[in-house]
Amino acid sequence: MQRSESFRKASSGSPSGGLKSPPLPTISPEGEVQEIYRKQHSRIEELEKENKSLNEARSELEAKLQKTDEELEQLREASGEVAELRSKVASADEKANEVEKLVRWKILSHVSF
Repeated sequence: MQRSESFRKASSGSPSGGLKSPPLPTISPEGEVQEIYRKQHSRIEELEKENKSLNEARSELEAKLQKTDEELEQLREASGEVAELRSKVASADEKANEVEKLVRWKILSHVSF
């Protein structure tokens, strides 16, 4: 019994004797709610601006991607054309060498020693 009596005295005693939390500020529910709404509204506007900016950037990047894809397709087509032209040049070179050999052979065959 002594223990519980001493505990009650300590808890109901002077304020300087025990630890107490600081008093809570008085809150105006209406003012606090308005402040929350104001902050939310401000944040929503900020996010909408950011969203708009990101959508514009996305559109620009999609346009760049489309343009780059078109350029890549043109380069691939040109590369195919270049390969075809190289093949034709190689064939023409071979034919030119054959013609040159025939011309030399004909010249040599007409020249008699």
